[in-house]
Amino acid sequence: FSAHAPWIIALDGQAVTPHRPEGGRVVLGPSMRADLVLDCTAAPGSQHPVRDSAYPRTPFELTALRYGPEAPLRDSPPGPVPALPAPDLPEPDLARAAHHALVLEGGAMGGLREALFHGERRGIRELARLGKVWALNGVVAADHAVEPWLRVATGSSHVLEVENRTAFPHPLHLHGHPVKVLARDGVASPFPVWRDSVLLMPRERVDLAFVADNPGLWMIHCHIPEHQEAGMMGVVRVG
Repeated sequence: FSAHAPWIIALDGQAVTPHRPEGGRVVLGPSMRADLVLDCTAAPGSQHPVRDSAYPRTPFELTALRYGPEAPLRDSPPGPVPALPAPDLPEPDLARAAHHALVLEGGAMGGLREALFHGERRGIRELARLGKVWALNGVVAADHAVEPWLRVATGSSHVLEVENRTAFPHPLHLHGHPVKVLARDGVASPFPVWRDSVLLMPRERVDLAFVADNPGLWMIHCHIPEHQEAGMMGVVRVG
């Protein structure tokens, strides 16, 4: 945001402690959202591009902030950015939570040699010929009727210890349940953050907590459609 410094006040529709994004860049993957506050204090008649720089070789102008010729309403912001009400979500019982390892594998430079597909162990070359090159915990999803990866009781608390062993970022999305980000690479989150999609960078590990309060069969998958269709998808059964 050229000449502007945004404040993040909510992520995926859930309030967070108002804070500046690291480096002034708001990082979002597919399906992720951010609510921002901008103090518009630039000169009348000026314009300022907002750039998408996710791919440094091909940045582009997403939009522009254009000021009319009128004088500003005030010389400075009216005061601190107010915090929104805290999310009304069930708090995981971390002392009693069950822990589950979830490994994202596959893709170029990912090191995946073989995985289960339709219940059979197949090598990566055969999987690639079938267009299936991504896996969750060593299983390549054949379709949406995949057997549940995880079965949990209604009302129970859980921690997903997610490890991205690939060379690509993945926005991981669990249907039906917001997740609380506890830590990234062992570093605890500085304040509560609830998400419905969590972006894992290459080789990153993220710990997520949730309460299984929504009975049913729920998909967990990468929200990049090509990765989901090529196998990075599973099912969590609640109840």
